[in-house]
Amino acid sequence: MLDASPATARSPLEKRRPNVCREEQLTLVRLSRPCAQAFIDTIQFWKQGCSGPRWCVGYERRIRYYIIYRHVYATEHQTVFRCCPGWIQWDDEPGCFSSLSSLGTHFSGRECSYQDTRQCLCSQGFHGPHCQYDINECAVDNGGCRDRCCNTIGSYYCRCQAGQKLEEDGRGCEDV
Repeated sequence: MLDASPATARSPLEKRRPNVCREEQLTLVRLSRPCAQAFIDTIQFWKQGCSGPRWCVGYERRIRYYIIYRHVYATEHQTVFRCCPGWIQWDDEPGCFSSLSSLGTHFSGRECSYQDTRQCLCSQGFHGPHCQYDINECAVDNGGCRDRCCNTIGSYYCRCQAGQKLEEDGRGCEDV
């Protein structure tokens, strides 16, 4: 059997290499923003002419300012480079030179037949030209579940609220 496991530690893809696709993704970043703060301070000073030629203590209120930095979170668009659908990066290749169809299998483990249709027959729960996408069964009619539908890779299951259990059909709920 052919081992179709790419290396885990990969070098970054180069954008002008074969079968490398550009994608925009949103990334959450932490930013430091300056924020001016003010407070009133009473300062002590010596002044002349309190009673005759003598000096005495005086007080004066002044506004003082200082800067603090607050952390805020924002989303930024970031360009990333990934292998185009149907292609894979091996070892430290700078591009995606290996076709998944040349491996003879696809993501859900089924064999691909490219005789006439050049399409894979996907296992239940997967779709796409190489069966690389999971079908979210919960997106349509809550997966047939009466209460909660939990999507998993290639499948789904139903859950009930606390104090209830699944009925024998695996979809309905009944009190415990």
